[in-house]
Amino acid sequence: MVYLVTYDMHGGYDYSGIEDVIKVISAGRYHHAQGSVWLLKSSQSAASIYTALKTALCSDDELLVVEITNNWKTNSWDKTTGDIIRSWF
Repeated sequence: MVYLVTYDMHGGYDYSGIEDVIKVISAGRYHHAQGSVWLLKSSQSAASIYTALKTALCSDDELLVVEITNNWKTNSWDKTTGDIIRSWF
């Protein structure tokens, strides 16, 4: 399954740990698309991914994990991002 993950951080903390969690969840199949937007491929459920990622965020941070299908379109991501998403389907 392919997921879009985005978060809004409210604290002044070090959030480098979120990338480490994403790397593990996705077994290295991830792409940092924009700022706080990530795409990843994982066999885990959205709920499991959410739970794992919450450990790298502060309690007042916001997090969204959405499973995406092959039915998507964008004009805001570069060609590399589009190629990566297409290769996962």
